[in-house]
Amino acid sequence: MLHQKKGAVEIQFNWIFILIIGALILTFFFAIAQKQKQLSERRLGADISSELDLLFTGQGVSSNTISVMNIPNVPIRVSCDDYTIFNVPRRLGNTIIFSPQEITGKKMIGMTLPWTVPFKVTNFFYLTTPRIRYIIINAPDVVQEELTATLPLNRAVGEGMSVEFVNDTSLVSSILYQNNPHTRLIFFNTDPELPSDFESVKARGISAVVLQGGFTDFDDISEAHFYRKEGNAFVDDQGADGNAVYAIIGKASALGAMITSTAEGYECSMAKATHRLKNVAEIYRGRSDAIFTAIHRNECGFAVSALDAIISAESQGLSQVKTAIDAGQSSLESSNRNALRLSCPTLY
Repeated sequence: MLHQKKGAVEIQFNWIFILIIGALILTFFFAIAQKQKQLSERRLGADISSELDLLFTGQGVSSNTISVMNIPNVPIRVSCDDYTIFNVPRRLGNTIIFSPQEITGKKMIGMTLPWTVPFKVTNFFYLTTPRIRYIIINAPDVVQEELTATLPLNRAVGEGMSVEFVNDTSLVSSILYQNNPHTRLIFFNTDPELPSDFESVKARGISAVVLQGGFTDFDDISEAHFYRKEGNAFVDDQGADGNAVYAIIGKASALGAMITSTAEGYECSMAKATHRLKNVAEIYRGRSDAIFTAIHRNECGFAVSALDAIISAESQGLSQVKTAIDAGQSSLESSNRNALRLSCPTLY
C-alpha cells in the first residue's frame, strides 16, 4: 500500500513537472513570436515612413500635385505635428498637413496646393484615402466645378477620392450609411443635419463642417464651423483654443477644412501656416527695404504697411491674420504689378 501511494505521488509530480516545462516552452516560443511580430512591424513601419517622407520631400517643392500610393493595410494616425504607425510617432517638422485622424486601407491619396496671400507662402499637403467618404451638400455650381477640377475624382474604382454632391438639402436625411470608416459631411451656407441612418454610427465614424461665404468663387469662403456627432445630433467640435469656428484664407485653406476631420487638426495646421506666413512676410519686408536702399526710386515702393499688418497679426489669431490679408492683398498685388511695369525689381 505504501509503495502504491509513493508511486502515485511520483506520477503526480511528473505531471506537474511536465506541465511546468510545457508552460516554459510555450512562454519561450510565445516570446519569440512576439519579438518577431515587433520586428516585422518595425520594418513595415519604417518602409511606410520612408514612402511618406519621400512623398513630403518630393511634393514639398511642387504645387498642384496628386499621388496615389499603395500602402500596407495598417492604420496610420495623423495629426498636424506627426503621424504614427504601430505606436511609433514620426515628426512632420514644418510640413503643413490636413488629413483625417486615421488612414486605413491599401491606397493613400496625397495632394498639394500652394497657399498664396497673394505671394506664395508654402504648399499645403492633403492626405486621405478612397475609404473616406466625402459628401458635399448645397455647394454652388462654381464651387462644384472647381472641386471637380481640383480633386482626384474621375479615376478607376478605389484610386480616387470618394466624393458625392447633394444639391437638394431635403435629401440629407435620407443619406445612407455605407460602412466607411469615416464620413465627412460638408455643408455650404446651411445648417448641418445628421442623416437618420447615421444615428447608430459611432461618433468617430462621422463629422461635419459648414462653410460660409459669398461663393462667387472658391476664394470667397470666409469661415468654417466644425461639428462632431454626439448622440443623435451634431454639436460644436472645438479646437484646442475652445473655438469651433475658424477663418478660411483662400482655396487651399478651404480644402484643408473639408479634408481634415476635426477643428483641432485644422486650427493646429493653420497655426503652423500663419507662423510660416509671418516669417515669409518678414523676408519680403526686408527685401522691400533693400530694394529701396539700392535704387532710391519712390515709384518702386511697395505696400510695406500691408506686410507690417500681416506680421503683427500672427500673434493675434487666425481671424486677425485673415483681416490683415484681406485689407492688404490688393495693394500688395498692385504695387508688385506697378514695379514690373516700371522696370523695378519686384517684391515677389
